[in-house]
Amino acid sequence: MPDHKKKRRRLALSAAGALVAAAGSAVAVSSASAHLVGSAPTAKEIWKPDPAQGTTAFSGLDCVSPGAVTAERDAFLFDRPAGVKRCEARSISATGGDNEGRPDLGYGFSEGKRYHLHWKVKTDASDAGTVFQWKSHPNARQNYPVLLKVEDGRLKLFKVAPGEQWNLAWSAPMPRNQYRTIDLTLKTSTSSDGEVSLSVDGEQVSHFAWRTWDSLNRPQWGTYGADVQDKAAKVWLADLRISEAG
Repeated sequence: MPDHKKKRRRLALSAAGALVAAAGSAVAVSSASAHLVGSAPTAKEIWKPDPAQGTTAFSGLDCVSPGAVTAERDAFLFDRPAGVKRCEARSISATGGDNEGRPDLGYGFSEGKRYHLHWKVKTDASDAGTVFQWKSHPNARQNYPVLLKVEDGRLKLFKVAPGEQWNLAWSAPMPRNQYRTIDLTLKTSTSSDGEVSLSVDGEQVSHFAWRTWDSLNRPQWGTYGADVQDKAAKVWLADLRISEAG
């Protein structure tokens, strides 16, 4: 065989070998990526209420008349007049009650999980008090490990240790009558290896390790506080969703 034909054959074989090697690498990368994706915990949506269906999406309401919690076309309204301390929704509805068989406590949140809570909140007041709390129930060391307040025209994230030790974790202006989007992720644990991550309007603003679980914990939304009892406030919640990952 002439030398020039042998040379072309060697080049063709080399090119074919390179293609096979590249294909093998691509398969390996693809397999590795699939393994990484498969190893990540899968989030499951557990709650997405429709205001058009009314307030039964919550397991209970605590709002003294003439205060009221109502469902509008695309939001839930918590209307707390001056003189009323509390206007709240307690936990989320669950068929058959929570994991201890108590319908009044709603969905059975538990330790060792990662929960992602999403909602939009706005208020007509610069002092609406507590607008969200991750509330502990009876026999708890921490009354509320994590809560959000609107006071002095600011939205504030507090982490509260056992014994009512309050710590301000983050604060930013809260314009009146303007929605802010909240994404709160909680890794539930009775020790300090729990986690709290807060994003506001798509930007992460706080992340820290924290004790986030007590005897029983449930989300509560609304407008509440002895320090704002003499001030009327309205709070709207929209686009609520909760997902859970093991």
